[in-house]
Amino acid sequence: MAMPQMPPMTPEQLAVVSPKYMSPDQAMMMAAIIGPKDLQYQLDHINDDRGAEQIASVTIVAVLAVIAVALRFMCRRQMKVSISYDDYLIVAGLVFTLGLCFCQAYSVEFGAARHLIVSSLPKVQANIKVNYPWVDRRLEIL
Repeated sequence: MAMPQMPPMTPEQLAVVSPKYMSPDQAMMMAAIIGPKDLQYQLDHINDDRGAEQIASVTIVAVLAVIAVALRFMCRRQMKVSISYDDYLIVAGLVFTLGLCFCQAYSVEFGAARHLIVSSLPKVQANIKVNYPWVDRRLEIL
């Protein structure tokens, strides 16, 4: 099934997107990927930045996760119940949760909380490498 052809970008849209953020060829490719409606929305809201909200939300999740695990161990100690395999699995889950929170907060550095047209191609690739390291070799295509 062939992809539908997107209308080309107008000169006004190209002037906003490039050369500040990407080359005209990359801008045309971006328009074909995200579509004209989404492109226009991103152009209208080009200065939107939700990095602070993303960092705040992952920080809240990390703190709540640590508190929940700490309360679990405090309750087990108070009830004089020994630590078992499920407690070790909870700690392992906490480590992975904290790692995910760190990656999400760190990806703000590479424009993760901004519109795609504002990010340069190297920043998009760096963001993908931070959050999805197993697709590193496939990035050579971009």
